[in-house]
Order: sequence, then C-alpha cells, then structure tokens
Amino acid sequence: MADTNLHEFENRVRGIRKSHRKRGRGHIAAILDDGQVVVYSNRRPVSPLWKSVGLITLAMLVLKASLLAYYGTESYADRVELLQSGSAIDQIGAFVMQEDPLSAWVSIQIRDLFPL
Repeated sequence: MADTNLHEFENRVRGIRKSHRKRGRGHIAAILDDGQVVVYSNRRPVSPLWKSVGLITLAMLVLKASLLAYYGTESYADRVELLQSGSAIDQIGAFVMQEDPLSAWVSIQIRDLFPL
C-alpha cells in the first residue's frame, strides 16, 4: 500500500518538475508593486520579414511544383530552356524555375492528389 502511494507521489513530483522546466525556458515571473505575480513570455516573436520570405518561398515552391505536375517533366524542361534563351530577366526566371529534387517530389505528390 505504501509503495503504491509513494510511486504515485513520485510520478506527480516528476510531472511537476517537468512542467517547471518547460515553463522556465520560455517565461519570466515578475512581482508587481501590489504583490501580484505576473508571468511574461521571454520568447522573441518571429520577424515579419522572415515570415514573409518563408511564405514567398513556399508559394514559389507550390507554383513550380504545380506547373511541373501539369506540364510533365519533358515539356516543363522545354519551357525552362526557352526562358534560358531570352533576356537577362528571363534567364533569372529560368534559373529560379529549373527543376530541383524538392519541387519534383512535391509535383509527384500533387499529381497523386489531383490526377489530371
């Protein structure tokens, strides 16, 4: 009987310590002038610039993979080659739009999800 109670107590203490460790990494407790304890988060928010860059990159990946899934590998490669023979801006577009392993994998997933 005592061993069961001790085991349950140790489990509760272990859970409390784990909770305190987790909370201690991301929060700061402060005592206000009136004695109230307030907990603040000390985690820095993600910069809007990095969020924007990430979303634009993700959108470009989905666009590229969608075009690759729609046109197929050979036709897509022909279109990229056509861009490479154009002006400097077309060549930059061709460099960005060339097939890479990640966009090829995403295009396969899109093709499996939405068969054309």
